Amino acid sequence: MLKYPSSKPNKSNKCLKVQKWSKTTQRHTTNTTPTTIPKRYNSNNTNIQTTIVINRRMYKKPQLGQTYVGMSLEGTSSEYLHAAMSVGKMPNLKKLTSPAEFSTLFQMMKSKQIDQNNDQNNTDNQNKRSFFEAEGVIGVAAACFPTYSTPNNASILTGVSPLHHGISSNYYQDDNGDEIFMARPEFFRSDSILAKIYQNDPNNTKITIITAKKMVKKLSLHQLPPNYIGSEFDNTPTDPSGPLNPNIRAFCLETLQTNPALSQPYLDLLSLTSSQHIELSQTHHLNSVYTLRLAKALHSKDKQDGFDGSNLFYISTNDYVQHRHAPGSSEANELMYELDKIIGEFHQDGAVIGVTAAHGMNEKTHFNGSPDITYISQELESIGVHGKVIVPNREDNSHHEQIGGFISVYLDREKYQTKNELDNALTKSYSHLRSLKGCYSVIGRDDAKRGLDLPEDRTGDFIVIGHRNSVFGTRPEEHRLGLNGGMNLRGHGSLEESLVPLVYNRPLGGEFQKRFSQGKIRNFDLFYGLFSSVQL
Repeated sequence: MLKYPSSKPNKSNKCLKVQKWSKTTQRHTTNTTPTTIPKRYNSNNTNIQTTIVINRRMYKKPQLGQTYVGMSLEGTSSEYLHAAMSVGKMPNLKKLTSPAEFSTLFQMMKSKQIDQNNDQNNTDNQNKRSFFEAEGVIGVAAACFPTYSTPNNASILTGVSPLHHGISSNYYQDDNGDEIFMARPEFFRSDSILAKIYQNDPNNTKITIITAKKMVKKLSLHQLPPNYIGSEFDNTPTDPSGPLNPNIRAFCLETLQTNPALSQPYLDLLSLTSSQHIELSQTHHLNSVYTLRLAKALHSKDKQDGFDGSNLFYISTNDYVQHRHAPGSSEANELMYELDKIIGEFHQDGAVIGVTAAHGMNEKTHFNGSPDITYISQELESIGVHGKVIVPNREDNSHHEQIGGFISVYLDREKYQTKNELDNALTKSYSHLRSLKGCYSVIGRDDAKRGLDLPEDRTGDFIVIGHRNSVFGTRPEEHRLGLNGGMNLRGHGSLEESLVPLVYNRPLGGEFQKRFSQGKIRNFDLFYGLFSSVQL
């Protein structure tokens, strides 16, 4: 069985059902009926004024007057952060955080439960004290599979895995055989954390969403009112009879770039020169930088306006730089430097900050730098198997090259009408694909549900997973590999891009802190940590 950090922590909860939440990610309940709220969440509970249940998990309500910042960095493995810190490009993050494996001892030292003066070597002891003066923690978390933007942003926004929120990848094939793009709110099967927090106290809660990608902005608006500030940039007009809601803001840098007349008031917050504005409109690599800067500029404006409610930010960057530049490169370090500046500025303003990533990134090449691509449609045709291969990364930009470390295969039901015919085709496909050098694993729909938390009705007959340095496509003629022919290709989608950073600028407490120090955290725990574990 393929091993992966899933939602099955022990034998007592061995068979995960859609109706039953995991004890690892949804620790509070063993109730198997999804429509029944556990008794301790009834209206006469004394904690009802300070907590809110979202997707069967209890969150603390945000405090009035406090700013909370959740960041999702596309394509950013922990190596990017550590490489930048090692050369002094992230001084704020280095100062603010201590490694997760030391966080338990750090908490004890902060609460004065151990005596720091008992060390026999005073010099070593002084070094340890300065090391543990950090206010927050840095560790690793497991992203959801497949390691693509859509399912992982959906998980971060809902606090649950794809099995529960229903968005299994970027695309799936419906019953009519059509490929459906899933990065839209209507495909959610669970509630939005941001929306539920807002609905609980709309007059005293402000939600700000700043993304580098249009599709992430759409996902982030799930269950939020349609008349938000920023809706004027969308193709779908808002209700003309209603004013824009000042407590909901959502902007995408891609949209701002293409609407200079409408976007000028927001770009003015960034103090851009005319040449910088032109450069921003013509390039992708600056999107992440200005996504971060715009978020901070809006927060500064909120302070000037005297907003005293709960201020929640969700910031999502793109992975344009990471697709082209490895950790430690000058280009990657400059992006991390910009991130570090924004973290430092938010921290100085008293914000609670949590940073994670939707997925990591790896080289997808042979030793000589040439691309390591296996063309699955071509391979299936060579053994006489008929089906449709869906490659999720088909966004309209060049940096994805329309390949990925995960693909989904739907067999042709017109060709295989009986169960015996279908089983024979599956067996033939498994045997051949598993023998290929670039394939790490080939697993069926049922195993994908049990082992990888994927919804079976939005998963192919089988999925193919690549090795650390290999990716998949359909046929050679259907892919563009850029001007360099795919040399030094970088990508994601496989299990190897599942370890991502998780950073908080404040100490953690409770059971969450223990799980954090043990490395048992998922990237979709981001908001739970921000609201329910961070010590203010």
